Amino acid sequence: MRIYGYRAFADINLVKGIYVHGELEKVSVESFVDEKANIDQTEQRITNFNFGLGKRFAISKKLNGSILVLYRAELEGHMPSVTKINLRLGFDLNMKKRKKIGG
Repeated sequence: MRIYGYRAFADINLVKGIYVHGELEKVSVESFVDEKANIDQTEQRITNFNFGLGKRFAISKKLNGSILVLYRAELEGHMPSVTKINLRLGFDLNMKKRKKIGG
């Protein structure tokens, strides 16, 4: 089975770490079944739109976190065994060195 495609997304900040997230995803799924040379190859194109709310928060001085709840709307095709509601957790490590003030 081969899956490939692309995803475009955007975030809109609302208030103090809360944001709206939207993304459009276009995926091609190719499955291949051999069954002793009786080949059954199918291809399906799937288009999804995910949207939801997220919250960014500080864990420490150098580590930030985010939590995002998304709803997946299928515009074209169907992905079996994928839920409509998704929860994403993320971590962001800040590697920038602070500038020293003075000399």
